[in-house]
Amino acid sequence: MIVVFILYFVAVYYSLRFCLQDNFHTLRYAILTMLIAQLSFQVLDILDIYHLYDFNTVRMYIFGSIGSTGLYGEGSHVALCLVPLVFLKNRYGHHLNAISILTSVSIALAVSATAFIGIVLLTVLLIVKVNTWPRQVAALGLVVGSISLVLVGWYIFGLEFLSPIARRFYGVFEVMTGTIEPGVNLSAMVYANGVHMALAGLMDIVGSGIGNFSIYFDGAVASSAIERISHGQLNKDDGSCVLLKLIGETGIFGLALVTYFGLSCLAIINKFGNCTISVIACFLVMAAIRSAGYFHGPFVLSFALVGVLWQMGEIWPRTFLNRRTPLISVPELPDPHPNTIQNG
Repeated sequence: MIVVFILYFVAVYYSLRFCLQDNFHTLRYAILTMLIAQLSFQVLDILDIYHLYDFNTVRMYIFGSIGSTGLYGEGSHVALCLVPLVFLKNRYGHHLNAISILTSVSIALAVSATAFIGIVLLTVLLIVKVNTWPRQVAALGLVVGSISLVLVGWYIFGLEFLSPIARRFYGVFEVMTGTIEPGVNLSAMVYANGVHMALAGLMDIVGSGIGNFSIYFDGAVASSAIERISHGQLNKDDGSCVLLKLIGETGIFGLALVTYFGLSCLAIINKFGNCTISVIACFLVMAAIRSAGYFHGPFVLSFALVGVLWQMGEIWPRTFLNRRTPLISVPELPDPHPNTIQNG
């Protein structure tokens, strides 16, 4: 598995190097093809013609009809993989394009709380560009305010169409405070459990070790309630978020790694605005909300982008470790037959 992961990461790394030279033209065509396939599967599923999976994981929140996740198994996975693409510009620099439209339609067919918070958060990062403390406070206020509006609309004014999203936010806070009542959202319990498991890894300093995250499950805050609802793994191995998993399995080292790559992605977004490489950096921001595992495409993609730009000296100020090279061009290779000085 380690060998396969290294090969996978190297392939993504050099693919990104190619994309930087190609100005992402080829990548846009590949994304467009993928979105057409995604929407085709969603339509076939909704029309009850063909089901890629033998279960329905999503219902349309507003209309109450059966929705579909297409190529993905859950609505949160659709959000994780597609939400950043909403902000992808075309070659002419326009936000409103075929990719953004198709992405928005697909997300609408598999809407989730992850999609809601992701769109709000990425809008803040890409447009406001959090590069000063006042703007960071304003950005945080917008995110918290948006969630608060959803909770108030559901809890106080009884807007039932907000219930599936609001119950997830409310459920996480409810579980973390030790209150688990009948009707608490299962996704909220799993996520809160993941937070508690990650904290347990930090308490152990070095964590549980790679692949052993589940040893913290039984002692976590909502484990008994989750076991009563459903038997089996049910996110025991990932805590519903790969960044929580990384912290729980590697302890302080994982926290340092998550912090470094998180700050690197924010630096990319701050430096390059809302261009394509900032959109790719947003995948790690989405992984911070919810993700599937170390091999998950967006997670590896964003880590590879940080590696590419660090090697090119385009994220942080120049040091003796990262010599600056042009962003869009590959560094010139040394001449294999250098001229030699002839002795007279």
